[in-house]
Amino acid sequence: MKTQIKRYKVPNGEVQLAVSEIGQGQTLLFFNGGGATQVAWKRIIGELRGSIGL
Repeated sequence: MKTQIKRYKVPNGEVQLAVSEIGQGQTLLFFNGGGATQVAWKRIIGELRGSIGL
């Protein structure tokens, strides 16, 4: 049986975040901070909250 991989991109301003889903169950999305502050990430997560089920 071949494992299915679902791939898509989540838009955030001028950036597209690549996402890969493998297997079953709830999706867990990891973000790399890239030097951003907690304030910046809080805003980004707030914007993503409704669109990807945070």
